[in-house]
Amino acid sequence: MAEDKDLELESIRFRRSLFGYSPKEVDELLEKVALHLRQLKQQKKHLEQLVAGYQAQEENLRAALLRAEETVRRAKEQAIEEAARLRAEAQAEVKRMLAEARKEWLKVEEERNKYQRMLKEKVGIYEREAQVLLDRFYVVVRRHLKLMEEEFSQEVKGVLERFERELRELPAPAIVLEVESSEVQEAAATREKKDSGEEVADLPLVLGRVLKEDLRDETGKVVVAAGEVVTPEVIERAIAHGLYGELIAKLAEEEE
Repeated sequence: MAEDKDLELESIRFRRSLFGYSPKEVDELLEKVALHLRQLKQQKKHLEQLVAGYQAQEENLRAALLRAEETVRRAKEQAIEEAARLRAEAQAEVKRMLAEARKEWLKVEEERNKYQRMLKEKVGIYEREAQVLLDRFYVVVRRHLKLMEEEFSQEVKGVLERFERELRELPAPAIVLEVESSEVQEAAATREKKDSGEEVADLPLVLGRVLKEDLRDETGKVVVAAGEVVTPEVIERAIAHGLYGELIAKLAEEEE
């Protein structure tokens, strides 16, 4: 609109009058120019207002942008600081937990070692006490067995002596083995007399007798089986195993 009026002003031509340009046309032009200037001023003012508004908006936008950037920067810094703080707290917590776990483990290990030492000491004490008790028990048992053996030997010796005395007082029975001759009996009696110191007259008292129970040695091995007839060979077998007294005692018990 202003450019159109500028073109119109440039194309205006005044007519000359007798005394120069026509005052009326000049006044009209001046009025138009004044009106145009007022319009231009109004447009300028309006544009200045628009520019001021735009500038204000720009300032506001710039301030808002700066505030946003500052907010972002602060948020970023706070996030970094918070992350660093959380990381430090997490590391400190992990270290604390590890320290507590290690402390607890050391405590448990110390308790375990203490318990092992105590258990070892107790086991040692129990072993020593058990060994002492066993030694005492063995001593008592050996002493008791020795006493029993002595008492048994005395009893057996007494029984044998009494039995032998009773046998000597009895008349000798006329028992002769069909399977053995008198010469064999005499030879066996002679060997018995030589080995055990017994009188030859005692042998006929046991020869021909039948043993009712097994005669066993200390290991439980049968030396003379039940049902065997007492012969010089049986007597020699009993003497060889040191069981002649036991043989005589068994025969005496069976006779009773």
